[in-house]
Amino acid sequence: MVRLTIMDETLEQMNRKIAALTPYLPPSLHDRADLAMLSERSMPVVKPFSQVAAENVQSAVRNLIRSMQNNLKEDEELIAYHGTGMERIQVMQVAYPNDHVIFLHGRDEAGNHASAIVSIGALNLTTRIVKVVAPQKPNRIGFSDQP
Repeated sequence: MVRLTIMDETLEQMNRKIAALTPYLPPSLHDRADLAMLSERSMPVVKPFSQVAAENVQSAVRNLIRSMQNNLKEDEELIAYHGTGMERIQVMQVAYPNDHVIFLHGRDEAGNHASAIVSIGALNLTTRIVKVVAPQKPNRIGFSDQP
């Protein structure tokens, strides 16, 4: 009996093993051996757990903020704050440059431009819905894949 081990083998190595076994198969199964030849398209894409977890966090943040903003009245605004000790940023833009960090852009309490680079596991946002007094227009939090 021939045993195939596919751990740590390249597609080319696996295909050579399948081709080597084909002559030993009954003629009726030769076509099936050809079908068993592997290609990069037929191999499943397996993502690392950390990437899947990061994508889940990113998706949850994006979906929650978007759904909250979609339910706002015209004179309402969703405010999201990220706090790090003594500093607090009102988040205006969220960027996902990779699976490890999130960039938060916005304003500090004095109204200055502020940004935070936050590990995906340390993200902490507090949201609040507030009324906006005319002539001010409500801001919406945006998303980007670029820092």
